Amino acid sequence: MTEEQLLNMITELSKEMGMDPDDLLELYETFIEEMTADLFKLKIAYQKGDFIELKNVSHNIKGVSASLKFEEMFIESKALNDKLKSDLVDNLYPHIDAMTKAFSSFKLAFTAYHNH
Repeated sequence: MTEEQLLNMITELSKEMGMDPDDLLELYETFIEEMTADLFKLKIAYQKGDFIELKNVSHNIKGVSASLKFEEMFIESKALNDKLKSDLVDNLYPHIDAMTKAFSSFKLAFTAYHNH
């Protein structure tokens, strides 16, 4: 994610919520904390083969990502959640990996944006 993409995401959400974009910074900081924990939970559940926990955590990530207009994370978490709902447990890790990479990219863009 580029800083420009992040700015577009923040602008879209601020318009939808009727808030100043700077007021959303705290919301995104909380998102970073929660998503860091959720991605860790997701990886542990995957390693343990805990498909119920995988489904629960991916469902949470899907909802939060949709609410915050984080499309790339939403798409991957939805794909993972849909597979788990259908009891398809093969080839799940590419979605977890894509979410991890998208989130890392988001954090870098957010840090650059926040430090201006």
